[in-house]
Amino acid sequence: MKTLITILGFDTSQVFAFVVKDGISKGDKVIVLRPKENSKELRGERAYGEIRNLLGQISPEIIVEKVVLETLHFSQMVEEISNVFEKIEGDIIVNISGGLREIIIALTVCSILYNYKILRTYSFSRLEGETKKIELPYLASPLQDNMKNLLDILSQKGSLLYNELTKELNLSKSSISRLAKLLQNKKLVELEDVGKEKKIHLTLTARLLLKIS
Repeated sequence: MKTLITILGFDTSQVFAFVVKDGISKGDKVIVLRPKENSKELRGERAYGEIRNLLGQISPEIIVEKVVLETLHFSQMVEEISNVFEKIEGDIIVNISGGLREIIIALTVCSILYNYKILRTYSFSRLEGETKKIELPYLASPLQDNMKNLLDILSQKGSLLYNELTKELNLSKSSISRLAKLLQNKKLVELEDVGKEKKIHLTLTARLLLKIS
C-alpha cells in the first residue's frame, strides 16, 4: 500500500495527472491538502468530490482523505502537514504542485524534512505541460546530545530562563549560554532578554527537527 499526498485547489486536472503518472490501485490512500473555505466559496469542496468520485470508480477500496489547512498561519500549516507525514507508514508519493502557493511552499518544506520517508516526488511543469519526477534534498542535520537534551526540555516545558535550564540539565550557566548561542546560530532557538536574564524559545525549525530526531 502507498500513500499519495497532493495539493488541491479548484482545478482537479493536476491531481488526476499525478495519480495517472504514478498509478494507483485498491488499498492505496490519497491525502488531499486544501485551503479552508468560507461558507460562500465551495469550489474546493466540489473539486474534492470530483476526486473522490473518480478514484471510487477506479476502485472503491482506494481511501481518500482531506486535510483542510488555515493558510493565514504559515507555521501552523507546516506543523499540520508534518503531522500528516508523521502518521504515515509505508511508501509515500508526493505531488508538489497545484493549489495555493502558500500550501505549495509549506508542503515543499515538509517534503525536504521528511525526504527519508518519501519514495517519489512529482511536480507539474507548466513549461512542458506535464507532471515530472523531481529530486528534493534532505537537509536535516543530527544534533549533539546536549543540544538535543536542551531542545527536548523546551519542547516539554515551554520557554525557560537560563537559570531554570541549569537545574533541568545539571549544567553551568556558562555552558547553557554557549549551547543557546550555538542553537541560535542554527536558527533552532530565539533568545529573549528578561531583565538581567535570558529566556530561550523554540523556533518552528526546532519543533520540526525534533519530530525526526
